[in-house]
Amino acid sequence: MKIPNRDVKILLILTIEMITTIICDFFVYNLEDFKTAFNVEILVFLGCIVIIYFFERFFRLQERQRDQINTALKNGQIDKLTGVYNFTAFEEYSEYISKEYDNYVVSILDLDYFKKFNDSYGHLEGNRVLATFSKIMKDTMEVFLQESEYKIFRFGGEEFVIVFLNKRSQEVKNFLIALEVDLKTYYEEEETPNYKVTFSAGIKRIREKTFNGVNLAVELADKTLYKAKEDGRDRIYIYEEVFESLNQFEFLNKIKS
Repeated sequence: MKIPNRDVKILLILTIEMITTIICDFFVYNLEDFKTAFNVEILVFLGCIVIIYFFERFFRLQERQRDQINTALKNGQIDKLTGVYNFTAFEEYSEYISKEYDNYVVSILDLDYFKKFNDSYGHLEGNRVLATFSKIMKDTMEVFLQESEYKIFRFGGEEFVIVFLNKRSQEVKNFLIALEVDLKTYYEEEETPNYKVTFSAGIKRIREKTFNGVNLAVELADKTLYKAKEDGRDRIYIYEEVFESLNQFEFLNKIKS
């Protein structure tokens, strides 16, 4: 690995510089001043080690992300148009998450009126919208989350799934609201002719290890997404908020009748 070798060289240079400075200070300063200079040198040296440590972690993370993408590309798990994971990757990932995690949130996002958009502007422009939406989605999530806390999948056509680990439904809704804002801002700044791009989303949280749990969450999130579309689109709904309130409404109606 090139990074550790470089760090060893930097640490060696810093150590030699510190020892040389301390020796020079010993002959130049009196005892009290030497103690002060010595403490400063030690603090500077330790500070440099901390900085190197965090830089190395950053570079290692970047390298790991590149390796993951390259591996996924080799295994055919990256959607070439959008750059996010494809349905094949989702199937493998969902099985793993269902077995290993007892707290995760699944959200389904669907671009509004996309079929009409393709009919009006053509499939090439539609593909550009899909690629742009995916990039904005990734950029927005990276602001709030570590790479290990979520994964984005193209589920098919204009539909995407994001799996969030160890998050609450309301947190995920806030992330998607931020995505809404970023998407709107992008198309306002781009001054795209005659159209805007919006999405609808359904959210479902799972809080136990359940066989096929991710697929269950997808099913319920999809049901929630359908309700968001039914209510006019450009909405983000949480499963419990929508269907618990509906159940309460139906219960009250039964009492009245």
